[in-house]
Amino acid sequence: MSKLNIFAFLLFIFFLSISITHFAANNRTFNDNYDIDKYMKMGSWYVLDKKPYQDIRSVYPQLATYMFAIPYLFNDDLNDLQAYRTIHSLMMDLALACLIILIFQFRTEKKYLAFILLLPACFYFSHNRYDVIPSLLVTLSLVSLFKERHYQAVIYLALAIMFKWYALVLVPIYISYYFRTGKIPLYKLTGIFFITIAIVILPTIISIGFEDFYKPYRHHLNRGTNQESLLYLIYSSLHPWWQSLNKQFLLKMFFILQFSVAFLAIFAKIDEKQKVLYWSIASVAAFMVFAKFYSPQWILWLSPLLLLINGSGFFWFMVISFDIVTYIYFPTIFGFRKSDEFLLLFLFHSIIMIKTLYLLYFLNFPVKIIYSDINIKFNFSLPGGK
Repeated sequence: MSKLNIFAFLLFIFFLSISITHFAANNRTFNDNYDIDKYMKMGSWYVLDKKPYQDIRSVYPQLATYMFAIPYLFNDDLNDLQAYRTIHSLMMDLALACLIILIFQFRTEKKYLAFILLLPACFYFSHNRYDVIPSLLVTLSLVSLFKERHYQAVIYLALAIMFKWYALVLVPIYISYYFRTGKIPLYKLTGIFFITIAIVILPTIISIGFEDFYKPYRHHLNRGTNQESLLYLIYSSLHPWWQSLNKQFLLKMFFILQFSVAFLAIFAKIDEKQKVLYWSIASVAAFMVFAKFYSPQWILWLSPLLLLINGSGFFWFMVISFDIVTYIYFPTIFGFRKSDEFLLLFLFHSIIMIKTLYLLYFLNFPVKIIYSDINIKFNFSLPGGK
């Protein structure tokens, strides 16, 4: 993509973002103020001169909480949601554009597939959430690894974790890869990783103490299930006939499964870049499938990773239709989940089941590749062992 095309594309996204925000301000098909209103409140620490986490509640990591204050640099009115969301959505949409350009430049064939990220769900959740930022950083990390820019890869991954914790599941994969290949001494990369994390979190801990720093972690650990998760689907389906089914047992089992791929990566022989990518897809997919709650914006965690590989026609059909199914699920029929009408409630649960089947497909295809590698080359000893 030439510099002129990049500029034209960024300009197109700029005007598209502004137009959607202003001309469809009250239309939830395009704009969802629910989460952005929360971001606005979490970022108000800047205007109020308060301490985040201690004085102003935030349930997200440090870099996300700092980012929520950026729109106030342009308009410090705490009650002007439209002004806040204009800046926030513009930042996120431009980040999506950068992600598309990055994938376009990375792909060696069928570069146009990068524009799949402009489909309704990916664009909607970029425009109305902030998950596109950690997704961009994770993709930058993987692309840097492929280009042998190893220090950058580790820094980008650490920064992604400081926006959303899901990126942690890639850490064991990187450890295994760098240990097996020996490209860079592991202690150097580990040091850079922890220094990056420390630079971000230590000011918070020093300023407010560990107890307040830990609040967002406690929030997510104590969070319950929701209707969109596989765990809820299984429990609600089986419990009427299996009264002794223990929900706490299911929670523990699903927690183990959620991190199972990441755990296995520590022991696997990940010695090729392509393996890093497939293990990353499997690890993120497992995290999504087995989470005790599910959020539709998580499509932005997975879709960019899928666009880094070369797949078949059916694979791309699944990627595209997964986006459409996600958009039907939210925002189109999300409101049906509390309906008293059987047909509407059935429609909601049906689309959730279909969404879950898509996730299981995206978990299955890299696992088949990983499983083949495990059968032939898997080393059951700890790294460094005999």
